[in-house]
Amino acid sequence: MALQKRARRKPVRELANKKEYPNLTLDQALDFVISGKKAEGLRERTLTDYAKMWRYFTDWLKENYEDVETVDQLTKEMFRNYISYLRYDAKRYDGHKFIYAKQQGVGLKEATINIRVRTYRAIFNHLESEGLIEVNRMDNVKELRTDVDLTNCFTDEDVKNRKPRLIPFSAHVSKLLLQLIGENREHFKTDRLFLSSYGENLGWNQLNKRLKYYAKKAGIDGKKVTSHVYRHTWAKNMILNGCDPFTLQKMGGWQDIRTMRRYIQMDTTEMRRSHDDFSQMNKFRNKRV
Repeated sequence: MALQKRARRKPVRELANKKEYPNLTLDQALDFVISGKKAEGLRERTLTDYAKMWRYFTDWLKENYEDVETVDQLTKEMFRNYISYLRYDAKRYDGHKFIYAKQQGVGLKEATINIRVRTYRAIFNHLESEGLIEVNRMDNVKELRTDVDLTNCFTDEDVKNRKPRLIPFSAHVSKLLLQLIGENREHFKTDRLFLSSYGENLGWNQLNKRLKYYAKKAGIDGKKVTSHVYRHTWAKNMILNGCDPFTLQKMGGWQDIRTMRRYIQMDTTEMRRSHDDFSQMNKFRNKRV
């Protein structure tokens, strides 16, 4: 009878080299992320958004995957199923204090869903960078398609009045956007267009801060410089440069001049031609040449 060879004990150094990962609960994972991001200097508003978005996801998990209690139990399929739920079944404004959700229909907008996807990706990226998880479940979980058409130079967006509109932009802006997308993909794992220098989502007031910075750099003092004021300035200059008010109304999304709109309906070709003829950006570029 042949003797069975006894298995050799592994050296201690081999056991020491094996990485051990904590078995984090869903709440513990969020606590680690909030603590780490707070140490990095993220604003309280951003941290509140992290907690809110994570709560949305965990509440959905309790209803659909009640046995899931730890981060290790999460799968990419769960996140994809959650995205599908948000897109086709989630109630709009559910839980809002002042809006009756039952009258708003179902299915969240792509932009809203992408905000949540980016938040979950940031959470898992932090857990991975801190060595708290072995596998990043958000890898290869893609955001929904962007609403920017860089070929035809239009963006199709849903605004606060829930009515979509087409917004043209110049070929020069399209070129700059393509350059920005390439730069983002080179440094960060996100499809978001506008990022901070560290790859974080821009804050709600970051654009106004940059406008004030460039206004000061350009020597503009004593004037209010915000994105809202810039919108009014843009509208005024478009009219002064010869843009007809009906095209401008359509681009700006205003609900005025309703009677005149019954008689004049501008199509996308006319919008594209009017924008190219009266674009303030093209005017400045021609001066430089």
